[in-house]
Formats: sequence, C-alpha cells, structure tokens
Amino acid sequence: MGRRITINHSKRKKMKILLQIIFMLITSVCISCNDSEAIAGKPEAKIAQFTLQCGGTYYRGNINDENKVIRISGITNRKAITGVNYQLSGGASISPDPQKVKRWETEQQFTVTSSGNQLTSEYTVLLPELQEEPETSHKVVIGYLPAHDFDFDVQFDNIHWEYLTHINVSFAHVKSDGTLNTDKVPENKLRQIRTKAKEHGVKVLISLNKNSNGEFAAAIDNAETRSALVSNIVNFTQANQLDGFDIDYEDYNHWNTNSLVAFAEALHEAKSADMLMTCAVICWKDYTTKWQEYFDYINIMSYDRVMGNSSTPGQHASYNDFVNDMNYWITKFQAPKSKIVGGLPFYGYSWDNDVNKDEVGAIRFNGILTHFGKTYDVKEIADADQFGKTYYNGRPTIRKKCQYVMDNDFGGVMIWQLFQDAYQEELKLIKVVGEVIMQE
Repeated sequence: MGRRITINHSKRKKMKILLQIIFMLITSVCISCNDSEAIAGKPEAKIAQFTLQCGGTYYRGNINDENKVIRISGITNRKAITGVNYQLSGGASISPDPQKVKRWETEQQFTVTSSGNQLTSEYTVLLPELQEEPETSHKVVIGYLPAHDFDFDVQFDNIHWEYLTHINVSFAHVKSDGTLNTDKVPENKLRQIRTKAKEHGVKVLISLNKNSNGEFAAAIDNAETRSALVSNIVNFTQANQLDGFDIDYEDYNHWNTNSLVAFAEALHEAKSADMLMTCAVICWKDYTTKWQEYFDYINIMSYDRVMGNSSTPGQHASYNDFVNDMNYWITKFQAPKSKIVGGLPFYGYSWDNDVNKDEVGAIRFNGILTHFGKTYDVKEIADADQFGKTYYNGRPTIRKKCQYVMDNDFGGVMIWQLFQDAYQEELKLIKVVGEVIMQE
C-alpha cells in the first residue's frame, strides 16, 4: 500500500511537469498566432497595380508579391515612357513618387509604406535593357472632327484615315451642374465615326467644351459638381466605347488654376489606366507645372493670334509663333516633348469685304481656295499664306511646321479641323501632314 502511494505521487509529479510543459508550448503557440494575427490585421504595404505608359500604349506590370518584384516587358527606350499609373493597398504611400521619376532605369526601386507607418515593403520594377533614343519615331496626328458640322456628309467619306492616329469628336458641352449636353454629338454620328476609325486603327476621343460662357468654370469650382462632371465624362467615354476624352477648357474669363488642377487630378484618378486623357491649351494662361502631369497629350492651340474682328489685319498662326508656343510649354511648364502636340489651323481670317466668312472673320481653307480660285491659280493660293487681306497657312507653312516637330522630336501635330480642308484631293493639307509626320 505505501509503495503504491509513492509510485502514484511520482506519476502525479511527472504529469504535473508534463502539463506545465504542454501549457507553456500552447501559450507560446497562441502568442505567436496572436502576433501573426496582429500583423495581418495591420494595413498592407503593397502595390496592387503598376502600369507604364508610352504615348497611347500601356504596359501593365506583372507583380510578384512574394519577392516584391514587378516585371514590365515591351518598352525599349527611356524617352518612350510618358507616364505611370499605379494603385496601392488602402492608405499606403510610395516613395519616390513614380509619376515624378525623370529617368527610368532597368531596375527602379520603390518603398511602399502602409497607413500609420506600421509596415514597409521594398519593391523593384524590372524593365528590359533601355536605350537612350527610340529606334523609330511614333508621332501622333490628332484631328478634331465636329459631329454637327454642316459639311459632315460631304467631307466624312473623304477623310484620309491613313494619315491620322487620333480623332477628337467635338463637342460634348459641360453644364454648370456637372452634366453633359451631347446634342452636338448625336449617337448615330458618334457610332459612324467610331466604326470607320476602328477600321483604320485610329483612336477616338470625345472632346469637351463649355455649354455657355462660365458653365465649365462653375462645374469645376464646386466640389460636388466637379465630382459629378468627372463621373459623367468617364461614364460617357465607357458607354460609347471610346478610347478617351479631351478637355478643351476655354472659360478664360473665369480662370481658376486650383480648380483646373483639382479637376484634372480627379479625372486622372477616376479613369481606367487604358483611357486616354488629352487637353487643348493656349500659351497666355498659367496652367502650372502640375497640370501637364495628368495628360497623355497636350494640344497647343497655336493660332488665333489675330482674329477677323481685329481692326488690324495680320497672320494668326505664324511659323515663329508655332515654334515659340511649343517651347513655351517645355520650358515654363516642364512638359516632356513627347506630350507636346502642335496645333495646325486648316482655316484663316479675312478682312476682305467680298469674302464669305463667319461672325469672327474666319474662313475655311476650302473656302479660301474656292473664293480666290475664281480669279487666280488655285495651286498658287494653296501654296501662299496670304491673298489680299486674307491670312492662313498654305501647304509650305504646314509642311515647315510638321518638319519642325519631326526635327525636334515633339509628340506630333493636332488639326483644327478636318472638314475645313481642301475639297481638291491634290491640294489637301492633311496629305502634307501625312507625308511629313507619317514618314518611316
């Protein structure tokens, strides 16, 4: 009896020690689990999406979350990279800001920090071996095309699609409440343009302008209507299967740089990565360096220096003004050359009393040829910049401007507008543009 008691006591002692060990192990595991759960519960420091842009082409990165490597293929030169789109896990931040990288390397390092600075991750973006210069030049030719133009049915079938890369359909008009007046871009015309453009590999954008004086400004000055406008633009673009949108803000009497930047930033955040975002600008307003960061292409409206309602006749779109305007944007606003698109007018202004012009004295290139061709050699008119008191850009000046774009590696040219071109096939300005810009 006494020996059995001793043995039982010994067993109980061993069991107690064993239970203590088990308890310690369980406690250790639970603490480890709790620590893991606590870490898992913290905000993540992750890059969810990373896309580099080269003009109108987007290269989406293949993200490996395990080793924090993002691989992007297809890009061969530094100068081709014109922008970046990325998405981070909720509340995270990234350094340096990818949108401010001036020179991309084959290995680009970024640090992602979670909300509250609790976690950090080091990401590496891997690119192919990058060249300093592009092997070939891929310039854009952007043509504005008013869907409501009186000459639509005559001129549409004669468009030289082979000389175009983008069509900006004009205009959807911005109302003060953030809605769009689309009366001037009827669905049937928009569908007709889109179908024909797609057949030729030409991208189609909707261009937006003010509905009436002050309405565009009113829409973007108010946070609520600005948000509504952003949603309406993106939704309209998606619903009509367009490649993007173009902002032609011309409410110059209601200029507000801060509102413009806030509007551009909100649009950039709301649109999809493959949706093009362009704008038409002038060179006598302060857009700030921030403005250019959000756009794929910046169309310089390098014309209308002198208009037909001026008391002094003169050239509204000289070659020197074209050169100065292009360089103004890369020096004052630090825009990359690849984004800068020079505007070409397919119209002029007349102070001749017998010329059939509109209320501001403007006359189309085809109207100039028709009017003066009654008396003079039409080829001579097409190759001049002035006849009588009528001023315009003839074929040599258009060619010279296009050659400047090519020689100085700007992004391309923009045309206002395609239906103003010559009716005669051999005199069309678009053919001059294509011969220079679309050269191999």
